[in-house]
Amino acid sequence: MVGEGVNVARRRGQRAVLRQIDCVPPMSKSLRLTVSVSVLVILPMLRVSLHAAPLPSQTPQGPECVIHEIHKITLPVYSDRPQSPHFQYSFQVQPGSDPSLPMIIYLPGGPGETSIGRSLSKIPKTFTVIHTDPRGAGCNTASEQEIPDNALTSEYLAADILGIVQELQLKDYLIFGVSYGSVVATLAAKVAEDARLPPRSIILEGTVGRAFHGTEILQGYIDQWRMARSQLSRIARSEINSRVPPLKRDGLDWGAWIQGQLLLGVDPANGNPLVNSLEYLAPGVNFGSGFEQLLALSVYGASSIKKIPSSQIRVHRQIACREITDSMAGYQSDFTLVRGELVPLPLDYCSDIKLTRPYDSARTRVSVPIFYFAGENDPATPVGQAKYHFENQTAARRFFVKVPRGGHDALGANLSDCIDWIWRGIIDDGASLSAALAKCKLRPTLEVR
Repeated sequence: MVGEGVNVARRRGQRAVLRQIDCVPPMSKSLRLTVSVSVLVILPMLRVSLHAAPLPSQTPQGPECVIHEIHKITLPVYSDRPQSPHFQYSFQVQPGSDPSLPMIIYLPGGPGETSIGRSLSKIPKTFTVIHTDPRGAGCNTASEQEIPDNALTSEYLAADILGIVQELQLKDYLIFGVSYGSVVATLAAKVAEDARLPPRSIILEGTVGRAFHGTEILQGYIDQWRMARSQLSRIARSEINSRVPPLKRDGLDWGAWIQGQLLLGVDPANGNPLVNSLEYLAPGVNFGSGFEQLLALSVYGASSIKKIPSSQIRVHRQIACREITDSMAGYQSDFTLVRGELVPLPLDYCSDIKLTRPYDSARTRVSVPIFYFAGENDPATPVGQAKYHFENQTAARRFFVKVPRGGHDALGANLSDCIDWIWRGIIDDGASLSAALAKCKLRPTLEVR
């Protein structure tokens, strides 16, 4: 399996990295750690709850795939070929409390992440939400015979979204793409426009504007980690910089955990969850017994990909490696922690797949309004990615929201205190968006063109 191979490569890569900077001595006695109940709030891991992959050619049996809200349609494997074979595509329509509002088609990131069966706090429950899983993953898991590797492209994923629009005969709807989903959202809006079934607008969070050059996809994490580490107290910084990683957790788990936590940015109520969490490394901290292993348990196994279906990894590799970047160490993590530094692992995840179809949003221009939400400290899709998309969509009316100290989930997490107001600003085509943003604690900025 791909996942097992990646894990082996990571372990070998970590040993190679450690040899380059001296061998780390055997683990010493664990650091005494006690953590308060409040850490339960500030230690969320950005991990999607995934069901096990079904056998090839077998209908997924996960409970989320058979709920009454599931719709199934037949779509071409190759939307641009008249004689294409077909496959069954599933999506979920989750009713909202106000049917007068436009429907929202939600496109998760990845590539390969799923949303069917998930609850989305970033969208008010008044909206009816169409949850999607990409072809080849989740409730649309299929064998390589049913969905060949060459049918896993962003363009074909976008054509699947048009199939939903046509099936439901949607006339008043929004497309909401997060992270890699912003790529599919842009392409889907274009094909829907060409079919004269355009969305009212598209919403992009953590926008991918173009393929990443070389190792620039890693630099955002390295920069943001150094910034976060500089905010730690001297004692906590000394612990994380030690030769032996804290809490009897290895560098791989620490690297993966830090990489995930960096995505969070600043919580409007609790501050920076990564910095807050690491402060509990300071010796002598005592916030009540019973919680001392909470941080350790959170870090433990962070680098493991054993629970991620191989089908999802296949979708990720085929699309990410060909269209987004060929400089990745693996699906779950790209780093190990060595003496407080995030050190990249061997970038061999895409060794057998080349970046042959680099994505460029400038080649796909839409005319419907676009709402961008970009975190100033987003390490995965830095602000420059969203700005590139913004600058090149000259045919559309554009609203660019930049969130100070925001992360990858700029709308859903960093603007959670004012999100209902923001959605009102979106559905009134931006008329009240500026007033909505004024209610946000993090004081985001707005640029309109």
